[in-house]
Parts: sequence; C-alpha cells; structure tokens
Amino acid sequence: MLVDVHIVRIFSFILVIIAIGMITLSFPFGIKTSTIVTFLTVGLPPFFVTLWAKPGKRYDGKGDSFLHFVLPAMLTLSLASILVYLYFLADNITPVLDLLNGRIKLEELSSRITIGEFLRAQRFAETAMVTLQIYAGLLLLPFLKPPSPA
Repeated sequence: MLVDVHIVRIFSFILVIIAIGMITLSFPFGIKTSTIVTFLTVGLPPFFVTLWAKPGKRYDGKGDSFLHFVLPAMLTLSLASILVYLYFLADNITPVLDLLNGRIKLEELSSRITIGEFLRAQRFAETAMVTLQIYAGLLLLPFLKPPSPA
C-alpha cells in the first residue's frame, strides 16, 4: 500500500517537472528540497504505519488501486503543485503582474526583471510548492487505510 504513495510522488514529480520546465524553462526542484519531500512523505511514515497497522488478512486488490487511488491523487497533486508554483513565481515578480494588468508592454518586460529578482521569486515558489507537496503527501497516508472501518 505504501508503494502507491511512492508511485503518486514519482509521477507527480514527473508531471510537475515537465509542465514547469515547459512553461518557465527552469527546473522546479533542488536536490535538497526533493530529498526533504521524499523523506517526509515516503521515507519516515512507513515506520509509523507499521506501528499503526494491525495484523489481519492481506488484501490482494489486483491493480484497482492505480485507477482508484494513484491516478486521482497524482493528477490532483500535480495540478495543485503547478498552480502554486506559477502563482508564487508570478506574484513575486512585480513586472509580470504589471504586464498582465496592461501597465507595461511585453518588450519592456526583459529590461525590468533582473536575474536576482527572478532567482528570488523562483526560490520562493519552490518553497511554496515543496510545502504543498509535503502536506499533500502526509494527507494521502490516511487514505491508504483509513483509521476506522467503513
């Protein structure tokens, strides 16, 4: 069952990297932040899940978890991560908002955004996206096996 969380994380990372890479031509994750997300969502929780689990009959669902759990979770997490990243990236670069509001022309945009401003906005957007990924990854754990019987 914890394999499902690994699959959700891996495929959502792939979709986020492809989408943000196509839009911003940059890589959305750093090595440290990717490691933090992995450790806090799929590295540390298995220890606590083993303490939480009760012995019982093994469930042998033949592939239905992909369609019912992995696919919706992956698409939701990917879309939310992409939107959070792009929102915080655009929100921290003031000239982009001026362009969207029609205050400046597209030709003036490159002269108004500095590399330092863009890198600061990119770090801020990455932090927001990593925070969302961690909370969403931890929120997925109770859906693997709910604490109360249905």
